[in-house]
Amino acid sequence: MASLIPRAKPSDFKIGVKPPYKAKSSGKEKEPLGIVYHVTHIEGALQIAHSGQIRAHLVSDTSRMNAFRVEVVWLSPNEWFKGSMYGQIRFVMDWNTPIKMETYWVEAMAYTPPAPRILFAMPADIPTGLKMAKYDPKVGDGPWYVDAAGMNWWHGDYTLEFMYMGDLDLKYVKRVDFVPHHSTHCLLLKAPASDCPDASISEFEAGACFVAGLICRGLPSLNDAFQDPKGSGSASPSLRSALSHIGTWFIPSGGYSGSLTTADPMSPTIAHAMFAAMSRKAKDEVKALARMFVSADEARSAIKVVMARHFSVTASTL
Repeated sequence: MASLIPRAKPSDFKIGVKPPYKAKSSGKEKEPLGIVYHVTHIEGALQIAHSGQIRAHLVSDTSRMNAFRVEVVWLSPNEWFKGSMYGQIRFVMDWNTPIKMETYWVEAMAYTPPAPRILFAMPADIPTGLKMAKYDPKVGDGPWYVDAAGMNWWHGDYTLEFMYMGDLDLKYVKRVDFVPHHSTHCLLLKAPASDCPDASISEFEAGACFVAGLICRGLPSLNDAFQDPKGSGSASPSLRSALSHIGTWFIPSGGYSGSLTTADPMSPTIAHAMFAAMSRKAKDEVKALARMFVSADEARSAIKVVMARHFSVTASTL
């Protein structure tokens, strides 16, 4: 587990300045900060959808906040080069959403690259004894900077982490997409990725399992995040990707001998059963249920109809 960088201060990660660990400039010393991410595993993402919030959790690493049992939501503009250690389901939020909280410098962790941390909190919520200096992003002497025009910037050579003290409503989530799991580490289990069942599947399969879970559990809280903002009632690229991957699951080698069509009254029921099996990664069950249709095209049409109805999108856009 990574340790704290002793006596780290914001100016050690000053925006626009080449990090000491780099031989030459990467060109990422000052990048626009427009969106941030919260990434988690499939079941954690389904729990978020069920609660309607990204719930704050105790800081559990070697952070100095650990001793004060502070609960936060983790946010970051960082995109993991070798995959995310936090999971494959990524909630994307607009950074320009007004947040009426104070900001504080917390610490920096000895990750590769190093991870400076900034806390958003109401002063009254900070535990007694937890001493932190205020962080003013307008000064420009740290990894996050807000210029005179109100434009946000961050130092892309570092793993900048924001800690939000409180729960985040899903209304702030603009879209959901899927990213690869880290190939060797899992922070959920605090173990090698080989011990994590999600890490053994691609981001596309993880996205399909997540979407299937939303449908079979009847969770509509993320419907807006799965609609394409460019078109009313259009499915997002992530939703289309999930359907495309789901389609690879129900191609039985023995062909189709069933009698169901999309028009059959039983079609939605079987499609829902297929989604339930998909959410459990039970591919053999998916194939067995698909065989109840007269063809792969009819099976695909059936799940498309159920998916479109659940997410309030036009089936033709899937």
